[in-house]
Amino acid sequence: MLHVAGTTVALQEGPGGGVAEDRVRRILVGMDGTAEARRAADLAATMAHAEGRELVLAHVLPARSNAGLVDPEYVAWRAWTRERRTQELGEIAQREARGNGQVHTRLLESDDAAGALAEAAQQDPVVDLVVVGHGLRGPLARAISGSVADRLVQICQKSVLVVR
Repeated sequence: MLHVAGTTVALQEGPGGGVAEDRVRRILVGMDGTAEARRAADLAATMAHAEGRELVLAHVLPARSNAGLVDPEYVAWRAWTRERRTQELGEIAQREARGNGQVHTRLLESDDAAGALAEAAQQDPVVDLVVVGHGLRGPLARAISGSVADRLVQICQKSVLVVR
């Protein structure tokens, strides 16, 4: 557990060992619209800027369900959500772009946010670190709905930084 500028972070090392700053070339940040995710993006951007690394902000949209393919309300909601999340990621990317740092955005589709982020990190050989926010929910709430951050730490083959 680390405390950086009033923010608590926990680092889970990947199978290759610890996160050595000289080998982090691209940082993938899981975004979900929460204040915790914004704090994670801020910290990741600070790290990326300090080391001249690229930053990728990613949001996971729910995958299309069979019922949703024909339901006009679902189709409209999905289009609105995609547009809103694209705009939100763009705004955050613009705010986090510092100096010559590169900030990219990605929309992923999956009903498993942790799985989608882990897969995106694994498929990009330049990503060395995944950063996510984590809300302070109680154990019962986490047991019922799960935690993307908790699951990501368990399944991701890359190092994971959890920001609280």
